[in-house]
Amino acid sequence: MLRRSEWLGFPPIAAPKTPPDPARLEALRMALLGMAGDSEGRKVLGLLRLDAFAAEPPALFDAIAAKVAFVARMS
Repeated sequence: MLRRSEWLGFPPIAAPKTPPDPARLEALRMALLGMAGDSEGRKVLGLLRLDAFAAEPPALFDAIAAKVAFVARMS
């Protein structure tokens, strides 16, 4: 049986808590967060069918983590 799931957050872009190159990670973070304010960035967002990237609390993705855990238990 198929059914429509609830709305879920776009999968997160994650990085290590202690990255090998913090400056490079910060540059990537700023590029992603600034895409909506840049014409080339908006083109990329359009290809992804997104409006923007945002920094959100990890708890936003708890529903996705729960589904991953459920699938893992079933296999």
